[in-house]
Amino acid sequence: ESEKLMDDVVKHFGKLDICCSNSGVVSFGHFKDVTPEEFDRVFTINTRGQFFVAKAAYKRMEMGGRIILMGSITGQAKGVPKHAVYSGSKGAIETFTRCMAIDAGEKRVTVNCVAPGGIKTDMYHAVCREYIPNGDQLSDDQVDEYACTWSPHNRVGQPIDIARVVC
Repeated sequence: ESEKLMDDVVKHFGKLDICCSNSGVVSFGHFKDVTPEEFDRVFTINTRGQFFVAKAAYKRMEMGGRIILMGSITGQAKGVPKHAVYSGSKGAIETFTRCMAIDAGEKRVTVNCVAPGGIKTDMYHAVCREYIPNGDQLSDDQVDEYACTWSPHNRVGQPIDIARVVC
């Protein structure tokens, strides 16, 4: 699918200058309870998918393109309870980025990773509810009010915050 997508982009626009590979699903729970199927689901979407999108894009780029991968602050953290699979999948993106950046230098293509913290999405609210006492009984606004105290800016990130970094 990634190869066809990139072929379609080049066919439509004439060339490919930039690719932002953004995918993510969450897995929450103690590592002792993770099934092989859950592990594969998360790594297939969060890690494998981004890797092969970046690969397909790079093959079609001329000199000086840009590849942006989407990591997570949890991939950089010292450790996040009940987040081993998700954090591991995003930590792999950090490593891929560093290695790809070196390899892509031959075409002056830069490879970078954006590693956001909490961004107001359905996935974010679901994860926050796991950490907040009685979180399953709170509205999204109540979750945001509680969770914003975890941020130095005392706010929950918005999708536009990420778009401003990438674009």
